[in-house]
Amino acid sequence: MIAKIRYIRHNVMKIVLIIIAFAVLLVLPKILPRYQVFLISQAMTFAIVALALNLLLNYGGMVSFGHAGFFGLGAYVVAFLQKYTPIREFWIAVLLAIIFSAMFAAVVGAVCTRAYGLYLSMLTLGFAHILYVIMYKLWMWTGGSDGLPVDMPTIFGYDFSNVPRMDFISNYFYYLILALLLICVVSLWIIVKSPYGRILEAIRDDEIRCKFLGISVSLHKWVAFIISGAFSGMSGALFAFLNGRVTPDLTLHWSLSMEIVFMALLGGFKTFIGPLVGAVCFTYLKTYAIATTIFWEFILGACLVVIILLLPRGIVGYLADIRTFFAAKNYPKEGEKHGNSRM
Repeated sequence: MIAKIRYIRHNVMKIVLIIIAFAVLLVLPKILPRYQVFLISQAMTFAIVALALNLLLNYGGMVSFGHAGFFGLGAYVVAFLQKYTPIREFWIAVLLAIIFSAMFAAVVGAVCTRAYGLYLSMLTLGFAHILYVIMYKLWMWTGGSDGLPVDMPTIFGYDFSNVPRMDFISNYFYYLILALLLICVVSLWIIVKSPYGRILEAIRDDEIRCKFLGISVSLHKWVAFIISGAFSGMSGALFAFLNGRVTPDLTLHWSLSMEIVFMALLGGFKTFIGPLVGAVCFTYLKTYAIATTIFWEFILGACLVVIILLLPRGIVGYLADIRTFFAAKNYPKEGEKHGNSRM
């Protein structure tokens, strides 16, 4: 009975905290400076790709070092549409970014799911780097290192091209990113709690046994790559509109893949919302480290070492440990009789 009460209270607390968090996010553009709104928008954009990575990392047991490839492809789809087609509609651009990123993830997944461990990680890194080189070298179409500009989109036929970018972000685009983040969180939660998500966890825990049970391990891993790539492509498309320019170094470089992994580790990849928290913390950590010192890479590296050594479960995992510790003190053990303790 006590265990059931703890479980119910824990889930109710989760729901309440999520509602409070999104309520706070709704009012932030009204009280914060525009630059802070931009940073939060960027953090929410990276939160989507970090959550997408965590589908492979935590639930699938696959470490991807190439998620910048899916992210960057989604961003370049938006830039190519604006440069080479008359399409300006936001929803069409995002939909095509999702489709092309999912297709690329299907190709990557078909190859990478045949490998294990470090070999799988290096294969994903290799595919992302190929895409980086293509966008860097074919400068006559991609703009090379200068990249391609991205103008403000048309949303449901309303043209925002005459609206100043920071006004557009603060008054419109911030809420659009927040809504899409909420959709992604709910969608990924449903996926990981579905029978497919349970099978993916079983494959992570004991792949050989799953094969003996007749489960198509390769197929389930491949589908996980496609889902993760699709959400990452959406994140890249949002980043393209938010940043206003797409370049290989910003969206496809291998260091971005490492940063996405860093976000998951920082927040706690063993929890569902950990990568979301990690994306927010990392965005602010990197931004203010760059503004403070030229040795900002040293600061990020030192933080990564501290996390791995002292907080292996990340920020959310550490907070969960604290909550469990105090909950154990507040509740008597199951079967323990009340009134037996003495002063």
